[in-house]
Amino acid sequence: MENATNTTEHLDTTRLVILEITTSFLTLIVLYILFCLLWYERTLLRNSSRKRKSSRKTAKYAVAMRVQSILAPVFFLGRLATDHYELLAQYLQRDPHDFCNVTWIVRLIFSAFSISMVYLFLWTRQSYCYSDKAMRHLTTRVTTTLSWATLALILVAEITCTILFGATRFYRLTAKGCVLDKTTIPENIPWIVLAVSTVGFQALLCGLFLYPLLKHRSVGTSSIRGFMPLFRRTTIIAALCISNDITAAIIILSVNNQSNLITDLVYALNIMISVLLVVAAFRDWKLRLFPMCGPKCSRWNGMSLEGETNQTSFRSRDSRKFAPPAEQQAVEIKTISNEATRCKRLDEQEQVHVTGV
Repeated sequence: MENATNTTEHLDTTRLVILEITTSFLTLIVLYILFCLLWYERTLLRNSSRKRKSSRKTAKYAVAMRVQSILAPVFFLGRLATDHYELLAQYLQRDPHDFCNVTWIVRLIFSAFSISMVYLFLWTRQSYCYSDKAMRHLTTRVTTTLSWATLALILVAEITCTILFGATRFYRLTAKGCVLDKTTIPENIPWIVLAVSTVGFQALLCGLFLYPLLKHRSVGTSSIRGFMPLFRRTTIIAALCISNDITAAIIILSVNNQSNLITDLVYALNIMISVLLVVAAFRDWKLRLFPMCGPKCSRWNGMSLEGETNQTSFRSRDSRKFAPPAEQQAVEIKTISNEATRCKRLDEQEQVHVTGV
């Protein structure tokens, strides 16, 4: 009781206020993202019956990626709820038995699940890309083996690190929140295991994404050129996710363990950025994050996907509107030809819009 009293007498209210404001802000963002993603799913289900059915394999990957993109913010929301509870208990000067140890384990589990969904999403995306008919010539026994090895390493790394950090470290309540009190194994071992395993599956994942881009320089068929923008976008997203994790780890390991404010903020912002990057990996990310803009977002996504083809259509329509009467018939014939070419080129992309991949 004496220890609890001393802790509450010197309570760091500045830290509590900063963390509560930051946690509340992040909670609102995550709730908004979840609402938008669920609204997108509702719209997708309502419209799916009126569109062409995609192949079973494409639908399988699409559903998996959409579920993972939703579960990532769901688990992060659980982490934020635990943070709210911890801050509230500290503010009310309550110190239940094993309070810090319980909240630490719960936060650790939610964080691990959220990060796992991010990397499982990236793994599913690369697996989907390799399964496409335009990329099958690059799918070899080596790439398949590395792909499954990456998945196994992601799962083993998350499970092992969660157990190591949760079962061997014990925390106590201080004026700066819950801080490390003691460990049953050397303090650096969990961090070493985390670093080695994480760098391992991140390197494999980067290799799987970079291989088609490097191979594309020597193999330049039209089908691959049409598929490369998706693969390039996902590669950039994967690189940003990995850079985000590395930066957060460097900051956390560089500061003093007693600087609880900085580590808590970095942990939360790290997961928040990863969640946003997962949504940004979709071609129609504007429509997912801003469903209220409707047709306007669809036009934005059409411009980003179709590029010059869409711009040609717009120029043709403008020419048809302002052309002299003698030239309007020729312009209309050219417009019809452009539209036919555009529809033919976008036929294979229709499944992407239907399934939400």
